[in-house]
Amino acid sequence: MIIYIYTRLKLLFVMNKRWLFLSGVFAVCIIAVGVFTVCCWPDSTTPTTNISDEMREMEDALHEFIANQTKEIDADMQHTAAALTGVEDEKNITDILYELYWKYPDGPGVYRANASGDVIVTVPYTSMNDALNNPELQAIMESSFSNATDLRLEGPVYTQAYGEVMCLILPVYTVDGVYDGYICLGQSPEILTNRVSLCSADSCERYDVWIARPDGTVLWHPNSDLIGHNIQTSHLFDEFRPEMLPILEKSEGETSYRYRVLGYDTTVLEKQAVWRTVEIGGAPFRVVLINYHYVNPEVVLPENMTDVYLQDIVRSMYLYAGSHSKEQTFTEINDPNGLFAEKGVLTFAYDMNGTVLAHSTLPHMIGEQRLNYREAYSATNPIISMISRASQGGGFTHYYTPIPYSDHMATFDLCYVQSVDDTWFVGASIPVTDTLFTYSVETRDELHKNLENARKYLNEHGMEKTLEELMNPSGAFQTNNSSMFAAWYNGTLLTTSDILPYEIGENTFSMVSYHGGSIGREFVILAKSGGGFTYYDTDTGVYLIYIEPVDDTWYIGTGVRVGDSHPST
Repeated sequence: MIIYIYTRLKLLFVMNKRWLFLSGVFAVCIIAVGVFTVCCWPDSTTPTTNISDEMREMEDALHEFIANQTKEIDADMQHTAAALTGVEDEKNITDILYELYWKYPDGPGVYRANASGDVIVTVPYTSMNDALNNPELQAIMESSFSNATDLRLEGPVYTQAYGEVMCLILPVYTVDGVYDGYICLGQSPEILTNRVSLCSADSCERYDVWIARPDGTVLWHPNSDLIGHNIQTSHLFDEFRPEMLPILEKSEGETSYRYRVLGYDTTVLEKQAVWRTVEIGGAPFRVVLINYHYVNPEVVLPENMTDVYLQDIVRSMYLYAGSHSKEQTFTEINDPNGLFAEKGVLTFAYDMNGTVLAHSTLPHMIGEQRLNYREAYSATNPIISMISRASQGGGFTHYYTPIPYSDHMATFDLCYVQSVDDTWFVGASIPVTDTLFTYSVETRDELHKNLENARKYLNEHGMEKTLEELMNPSGAFQTNNSSMFAAWYNGTLLTTSDILPYEIGENTFSMVSYHGGSIGREFVILAKSGGGFTYYDTDTGVYLIYIEPVDDTWYIGTGVRVGDSHPST
């Protein structure tokens, strides 16, 4: 177009030289407009910021919530440290730490260390043992704090039950002002946002939050596979990295970026994002509010829905691995048309450290460790459950697979795993039904509250009366939705309940789940590792179970039904 106009001007110039000046000016203007159009007009492939006033208001509310949350955490930590001044009795220390833990039960726990760094008490019992091996925590001393009220943040550190968590550290002093050690509250960064209501006047569930450090390390994300990875270096962000870098480079701002939920959908969505930087324990965080569109894919069911069929697939993988190389086995698992490819069946191989060796639907995760992966309730890590089951010779496990950026939707999956040797295992999973389940964090909260009430009652009334109250049909611990029970570490039942309807004194080690798992042993293993969540499948349905150790001899458990469907046997 520009060339055409210029040609016409040149013709006019030849016909009439008096138009020289005007034609020159006009040509320059046209060329300038053309250059501006080419260079400055927004490219259709580049997302543009289009933040609504509603979203900005939501971000303001989120920032206010986080500011109040961080102040509350700081105040609670200061109160706990002051309460521990001069306290040497372990029972009294335990009671004080539990008061803090019950306010923030979504993490692994709380511990108290002395001035030498030796741990005195951990609540729940042994719950922070994994984290205590972290060099950062072992190096904490008086000089780590600038003053008596200096709240520090260390981590992330890895825990088996909760993945990577942050540790909030505060010093404790004697009545004479002498450094006497510190307290540590282990928490997921989700603590900053997991109770905020991301709802507008007209809609809800259209917003979500992710959290990263300025160096690019993702600390929390709705897609938990991204937790622990770095936006600047991880291949998981290669496709969209340039559009996300402004979030790291600036302390606050607005942007749009493209995103595709790897392994779930091939559709590239444009997301709007607003962010600010918050600080807790001296560490800055980018807290990013995003909006999104629902991704509720159709559930693809296998032609055969039996658990025997699932076992047969895994056993064929096991036999193949025994007569072929690892590389050949991995190739067949990864191949969408390979020997083990079946409609609606997900196949995979992991090593015993949780690293993906092969995967039929998540090839981008091969070589990555998935120990931060969380199932829908953020209660269990399915990969840890698989490793545990495989190390015991193989078996079934359940989990709710969350669908990122959906309306709290998940598929309910049955998985079977079998170890090839003591270093790696193969497995497969299928959805139990074609129904998408709705999950809620309140279900997890209910179980936490049950244990809080039981521990408080135990502290006041002792073991005998607590066990009686656990079995009282009209007692303090009975609710319409959940049930409680207790057992010794040797497997002997201390109570009877709807979940474990057996006689007191029976041994839970002989009890098996619907699919043959030794559920009593699993409860004890969980208790000895500090407690946590698991699933128990019965002939009447599936329960989400929370186990918490009382000491090194017995535990208390509570559960609520979350599913009632099984594939046929």
